[in-house]
Amino acid sequence: EYADVMTTVSPTFAREMLVGNYGPHVTGMLNRRKNKIIGILNGIDTTLWNPRRDRNIPRRYSIATVHRVKPFIKGHLQRALRLPEEDKMLFGFVGRLDPRQKGMDILLGAVEKLLEKGTIQLAILGTGKPTMVTSIRALAKKYARSCAFIHTFDERLARRMYAGCDVMVVPSRFEPCGLIQMIAMRYGTIPLVRKTGGLADTVTDGKTGFVFGPYTKTALRGAIERAIAKKYKDPSYWNKMVTRVMRQDHSWTKSARAYKR
Repeated sequence: EYADVMTTVSPTFAREMLVGNYGPHVTGMLNRRKNKIIGILNGIDTTLWNPRRDRNIPRRYSIATVHRVKPFIKGHLQRALRLPEEDKMLFGFVGRLDPRQKGMDILLGAVEKLLEKGTIQLAILGTGKPTMVTSIRALAKKYARSCAFIHTFDERLARRMYAGCDVMVVPSRFEPCGLIQMIAMRYGTIPLVRKTGGLADTVTDGKTGFVFGPYTKTALRGAIERAIAKKYKDPSYWNKMVTRVMRQDHSWTKSARAYKR
């Protein structure tokens, strides 16, 4: 009530948090003072997250070498996850297994038919509630040749997934900022995100990733299928997208300038 200015971690979330579903206990106050609210995206440490220096990945690379090295890292990751080394798109999920925020409920429903057909591979790394863990384990057991589940926090494996996956999925119900999509881009992995919060502010559909709107498994599956079609029907465009996402500036230097202003 008495702050001169209020900040949150993305421009879109600065608007979203005025809506009842996002903050029912504070929306009245925020709406009264909405002219004092600004949203500035978080950044990532581009020294810490750097495929040219990351010792946790089997081979380091840059924008100049990503198209040659990334397939090698993908094969290495497939072996580590006990997935067949096949030319199928490998989708990754890294994070909390929270259906209320992180979108695990729609993700499992969206991918099952694709896993059954063997169209894609899916790797899930994270921890969460026992009921969700049970559901994911059942999916991974049913489709053992297409789905791998690692129920732990493993930063080394997370880094190998950022480098080795073709697509990183962030299907959040809400996401004030999100770092997963920024880190994925840093490693040349295409983000597939829901249009909310910082995800909407950092990913442009068809240029720096794939974006879907409604929070439904149908909308998510549609975005997954668009990504598959783009990679295999227009590989040159896909390669340009990989290069483009690696050139994005999500550093704290950029965010700090905005805070200074």
